[in-house]
Amino acid sequence: MAKAEKEVRFDFEKKFAENSKNEIYFSNPTGLGYQGIILPNKLLKIKRIIKFGLLKGSADYIGIEKIKITKDMVGEEIGVFSAVEIKTKTGKQNEDQSRFQMLVEKYKGKYKIWRNQ
Repeated sequence: MAKAEKEVRFDFEKKFAENSKNEIYFSNPTGLGYQGIILPNKLLKIKRIIKFGLLKGSADYIGIEKIKITKDMVGEEIGVFSAVEIKTKTGKQNEDQSRFQMLVEKYKGKYKIWRNQ
């Protein structure tokens, strides 16, 4: 990451921290990595490729912004952040997943748990 880009990210994170009552953002790095076994010759025997982040080209930060609907907005369409957690019929959220759900709902995003029957 270039120095200028680091400074821009820092400014964004500082501004966000000072003004976070109506919005919340999450860092969204994207990329590709490898998981495998390191062989004696220090080469990696690849077991699988791991992709992370939303998708190639997605924004550096994703988030939710609370928006008050005013009279002049009635009839307009707006997007709402949504998150879906997949669980088995009896599966339970872990503590981190529960915290993420609370954050999404605090900022008026939608959070759903879909159960695999």
